[in-house]
Amino acid sequence: AQMLGEIFPRVPPHVRQRFLQSGLKIVGENHPAAGVAAASLKYYQELLDELQLRVTVDGPVRVGHTQPFGVFIGVETTRQLLRESGGFAKYVQNAQASNPWFAMFGRQQGSEPKHRDEFTKNLHAALDETFEVVSVIFHDADVKTVDLPREGWVETPLAYVVLRAKNAAVDRIPSVQLDMDFSDEPGRVVLPVLSQVQPVDARDDAVAPRPVPACQISLLLDEREWSVGRLVLEIQARGEGVLPRLDDLFDTARAGFDLETVDGSLSIAEFVSDGLRRFPRADRNWQLTYRRKADLRGDVSFAFPALKPGLTATLEYKHYQDADLVTIEPAAATAGIALPGLARNGLRNAVLLGIAALAGFATV
Repeated sequence: AQMLGEIFPRVPPHVRQRFLQSGLKIVGENHPAAGVAAASLKYYQELLDELQLRVTVDGPVRVGHTQPFGVFIGVETTRQLLRESGGFAKYVQNAQASNPWFAMFGRQQGSEPKHRDEFTKNLHAALDETFEVVSVIFHDADVKTVDLPREGWVETPLAYVVLRAKNAAVDRIPSVQLDMDFSDEPGRVVLPVLSQVQPVDARDDAVAPRPVPACQISLLLDEREWSVGRLVLEIQARGEGVLPRLDDLFDTARAGFDLETVDGSLSIAEFVSDGLRRFPRADRNWQLTYRRKADLRGDVSFAFPALKPGLTATLEYKHYQDADLVTIEPAAATAGIALPGLARNGLRNAVLLGIAALAGFATV
């Protein structure tokens, strides 16, 4: 028992808790010579009682196994522990030698903990077997806590992770570990904090689109190459969450046109908090090229895609008019933009070719 108290301050920080647990099982927590070791272990447990790593699905837990979904990861703690620890912003970045807490623990330059890298490794170790980890977006260092319904508790948002279940058998997000630094009288200690197991339902091939608050979609029609039968429609979507696929947003097929689509991948631009809530900002772009079919004749009206029923977004429609970009009212856009017909273009082109030919004969 006496040796236990003398040795544990020299034990590496990340195994100190387990060392004390095992040692006190042997000598007994009430042994008079083990008082220092027992007090430190009790302090570690009190810290863990005021901490929770929380994983929360962004939206319904019915996620399917074909489309991505987002999860929030944050540390829930008491305000008192948050103040005493100096905050948890260090877990969203890799520590630098100039950080104040670096000198506190007497670390040598080059040995700074890479909290963000280590947590990313832990995420992949826990999730890679059953999920494709599409992206991991950490909050920046200016993270603001969010009040929780539990009195005296707050959440420090850490990361927004986009996942896709690998198969229909997936029914849970396994526990994830975050190694957290604290200071004790003997020195630095690293305590593993585990998240709860989060149930999900991945059985379905198709599920409803994920919720995307503050969704804004801009549709720009470029008809300047219509004389050669080509229209380009650019769609840009922004919102707070995992933006849906194009087919989940719009019906894009148009009679009389062949369609070619370039699908931009989902991009989570940043993960932010404002003190009231935490949310991701996402972007997604598409380019649709419509080519008129040979049998399309006469005057043509092209209707912008309309948002599918049940979805909510702010829509903006634009197109070129005499080389100027103008905004169109939604009703007019979905009703259709008038375009010159193929017959009219064909007659004009025939006249131009005839004039060119006559000019050539005159030159000869």
